[in-house]
Amino acid sequence: MVFSTKSAGQASQLWLAPLDRSAPPRRIAATGEDVPFFGPNGRVLFRLTDGKAHYLAQMGRDGGNRTKVLPFPVIDIVAISPNRRYAILFAGTPESKMKDQVDTMAFPLAGGPPRLICHGCEATWSPDGKYFYVGIDPPSRDHPTGRMVAIPVPPGETLPPLPASGIRGEADALAIPGSQTIEQGEIAAGPDPSIYAYVKAAVHANLFRIELR
Repeated sequence: MVFSTKSAGQASQLWLAPLDRSAPPRRIAATGEDVPFFGPNGRVLFRLTDGKAHYLAQMGRDGGNRTKVLPFPVIDIVAISPNRRYAILFAGTPESKMKDQVDTMAFPLAGGPPRLICHGCEATWSPDGKYFYVGIDPPSRDHPTGRMVAIPVPPGETLPPLPASGIRGEADALAIPGSQTIEQGEIAAGPDPSIYAYVKAAVHANLFRIELR
């Protein structure tokens, strides 16, 4: 596995560790790198900072041979496709017609034009890549947990047939054949849309009596 850590007063670090605990974790970066994912060809994708902006970058598993994947800044790395062909990013691309607009974009890691998914929504894949999940409602009074749509991915493809203008709501998503709504947001997807994990928060408090004198 690859993960990041950050101690108070120090720059974030990246580490590699075997899941079978056959060896201790090994640090591969320590100058502010974070949000790591395994990428194609045995590389590690991560968010690089130059102190002013963040970039999608990659390195070898020994921490060497670093390069930027994209020349322009990004906000965050959201997900990597199971086949390691696409990265989903929060980014304002140079071609964006709206200043400061945050788009959720799928970028092909081997090069090529990006695909617009939506404007600032969450998105990810099922572990086997057969479903693509897109957020259609953030948490609100009407939908306290938010909502997502599960969209089937055609065999041999990485992304479903998304509209050119992106998904702007439930109607756009459900227009894609086989799509279905999930009454939960920010999920960790399972093997099919009926199985997923999510965080359920609860508040516990005690009632105290204070005597006034």
